[in-house]
Amino acid sequence: IKKQKKDNFKNIQNSIEWFNAQPDFENDIPIYMNQVFGYNPKSPTYQKLSQGFWDHYSKEEDSWRDQPLWAFMVHRYHVAPLAFPAPSREKVWTIAKPPPPKK
Repeated sequence: IKKQKKDNFKNIQNSIEWFNAQPDFENDIPIYMNQVFGYNPKSPTYQKLSQGFWDHYSKEEDSWRDQPLWAFMVHRYHVAPLAFPAPSREKVWTIAKPPPPKK
């Protein structure tokens, strides 16, 4: 985002600080091209993911670029993308089975 000048320094710094303050943040999660995706609006997992995303994004406290925040929420709520073969270049999202509880 910084290299491509897609947002200003202050917004980028605010995003980095927010991500680093999250106990479940990992810096090596994938970011997906959200060109096309589908979801089940009745899915409780999707509802939590999208609510978490909008609760933060709508505050407009940091980067207006939604991809890093969406990728983080996908990671947080254990959602995995289902990739189509490369020629189609489309993505569909599927709800992944959550990991077992930590002991």
